[in-house]
Amino acid sequence: MIKTKDFIIRTIEYNDIEYIHSLNNSDFRGEYQEFQFESKKSLLKQFEADGLCSDLFQMLIVEKDNQIIGLVYISFVRLGLANIGLVICEKQRAKNLGTQITSTIMITCLIIII
Repeated sequence: MIKTKDFIIRTIEYNDIEYIHSLNNSDFRGEYQEFQFESKKSLLKQFEADGLCSDLFQMLIVEKDNQIIGLVYISFVRLGLANIGLVICEKQRAKNLGTQITSTIMITCLIIII
């Protein structure tokens, strides 16, 4: 878990699955999001297999004031190279949160590597 004064980034919990599945639309996720799931059943299957947190892919929840405001996707391409995707709910956009969340993820990854 990563806590800042403005938000929390945490791993997926079982209770998040229904909400995450409801976000599987282009209005929330965007047209170019790397991670796509076909059904709630396939999402649950992946969650049960690795908690959506493996050596190749991680999905994380972003919370603000105890509400989910977004998702972070990290695809590990190879050692030292990862693609980071971020989706923020519409009400929280244009508040500089995307920059703050991305910077926090990058700094945390650098600290882990060092």
